[in-house]
Amino acid sequence: MTDVADAETADADPFQRALAEHMAGNFLHAKQQYRAILKSDPNHFDTHQMLGVLLAQNGDPKEGITHLLRALELDSKSPAAYNNYGNVLRLLERSDEALAAYEKALQIDPDYREAGANFGGLLYELSRYEEAIAFWSKEILICQDSGLAHNSLAMSLIEVGRYEEALIHCEMAISLMPDFFPAYGNAAVALVMLNQYDEAIARCEEALSINPDYPEAHHNAAIAFEKSNLSEKALASYAAAHSLVPNDLQILFNQSLLHLRLGNYTQGFKDHELRWEIKKLREKIPMIDSPRPASLEAVRGKRILLCGEQGIGDVLQFIRYAQPLTKIAAEVHAVMPRSVVSLFGDALSLSSVSAYGEILPAVDYFTSLMSLPHLFGTTLQTIPAKVPYILADPQKISEWKRRIGSHEKITVGLAWSGNPKHVNDRNRSIALSALQPIISLPGFTFISLQQEMRPEDAVVAARADKLLQFGEHLKDFSDTAALAACVDLIISVDTSVAHLAGAMALPLWVLLPFSPDWRWLENRDDSPWYPTAKLFRQGKVGDWGGVIDRVVNDLLRFQRKKSWIRRIFST
Repeated sequence: MTDVADAETADADPFQRALAEHMAGNFLHAKQQYRAILKSDPNHFDTHQMLGVLLAQNGDPKEGITHLLRALELDSKSPAAYNNYGNVLRLLERSDEALAAYEKALQIDPDYREAGANFGGLLYELSRYEEAIAFWSKEILICQDSGLAHNSLAMSLIEVGRYEEALIHCEMAISLMPDFFPAYGNAAVALVMLNQYDEAIARCEEALSINPDYPEAHHNAAIAFEKSNLSEKALASYAAAHSLVPNDLQILFNQSLLHLRLGNYTQGFKDHELRWEIKKLREKIPMIDSPRPASLEAVRGKRILLCGEQGIGDVLQFIRYAQPLTKIAAEVHAVMPRSVVSLFGDALSLSSVSAYGEILPAVDYFTSLMSLPHLFGTTLQTIPAKVPYILADPQKISEWKRRIGSHEKITVGLAWSGNPKHVNDRNRSIALSALQPIISLPGFTFISLQQEMRPEDAVVAARADKLLQFGEHLKDFSDTAALAACVDLIISVDTSVAHLAGAMALPLWVLLPFSPDWRWLENRDDSPWYPTAKLFRQGKVGDWGGVIDRVVNDLLRFQRKKSWIRRIFST
């Protein structure tokens, strides 16, 4: 935070002696000496500046600001004072003012690298990634040999999903600063996102060869091992990272996802609750002005509100806990995205279901649906797997049957892509063109369950005569549920349609990437959450071809079985 030079000449004058104490960490003596100087010379610029810095360092940023403002009154052309003023404003979370102070420092001295690093770093911290990208790109044009600028640009590029570009700038930073281990760590992040797991692990090992105590390298290696389905190595790397930074909750949270994928539900769901304490994750949870229950016993005879969290699939999977909760609480209410509100009727015995933005009922407690497995102490053996717990509207089913018409052929509902903004969309969604071996099978009628189509899929769909499309009629998930109830089989990637079909106890085949979400566990072709589901997993990263070949073979067997059953019942 400091920016005053010549501390080596500590014997020269009182200010230098105070500064030397400050630099040595003797804050009490330094503060006393700074105050003594100001008593005799109230207009001493350097003393006001450094006392302001010291006070901020020692937990009194508000008083620190008064001294920094006085310093700026005395010298309004000091880039260092503006930079330090920005740092203190940043501590007070007055971010816009801090950015303005850094900008002022850069206006005075465009080559002032520390102010530039602080300005770009704060943009990143505020998740203003596009602005950070613009800033660091400009910095690199001015100074192409700045490894720090390349690394900082890479960090923001990663956050907006521009992984190939990020990797280029990570490699530039490494070439310019071979011992700068954070650049290796960021390269590993980009490589993981590009599914280049072996290369990511290698970069982590290089970072650790420079600094064995670099926790991010252990953490990134854990993620790469996990994505490679090397779970034991992943757990070892998570443990190594945690030992170095035991208070880093993000490491424990990420490790919880691996525990859940391994079926270690007691530990996994316990640590999954850490998301309430991690700002970026907590912001995804709608917050209600009521306490969260510490146990199920706390809600006995009370009123509780359940809120959705993250995606629609999570709502559909965990709303199953509402029914057993009604046997404990006096009232169980729910609030969730409007598109699913009409799904939840009498089957779940909810007291009310509201959409986000509506007036909510008065309650004693609230919690997220995703916290219920922990409250219920869920294990693999105690998952509430009774299905169906979601039912389609009979009237809508009749309407869909009239719209579809009668079919002699076997009808198969298809959902091949999810939310394009999902962090793992590139792995879990499939291009419609890749499903051509399925759609071209004779003896089947295929029905799209996609509410929306990506432009490239729409082009393929327009030429697919055997694919019926009703996207404009799928107004919400109650429409999707009714349409799904009209087909013989649903084939879906890991998206909300799969959870909907599983919750409705419909015949379901789920197509999964090599390293799937924790909900689908490991090394099994069934799901304890959805008894009617069959899982088709990639044998290697990106190998949808192998999955589709197995689906084609199983569809032919399904067709033979279905035809045999129809013949039996027609005679």
